Amino acid sequence: MKTKTVIIKATPPAVCELCGKEAELRPYGPKGENVCFSCGMKDKTKCLFIDLDNLNKLPGSTPNIKETIEELKG
Repeated sequence: MKTKTVIIKATPPAVCELCGKEAELRPYGPKGENVCFSCGMKDKTKCLFIDLDNLNKLPGSTPNIKETIEELKG
């Protein structure tokens, strides 16, 4: 059986491309930006609402989508 090698390399702190804070960064921003942990863990629920609102604007959207958005927003 082949074994796989994983190399973990520490990176020096840099400036977050979203908030400007100096921290250890990862490429997990919305468009692949290098972001700090806090920005990488931003509210996923808010993103869901934005996606549902955009889906609601598509031609042929159904009232069910609109109702779902309102229920989720509570």
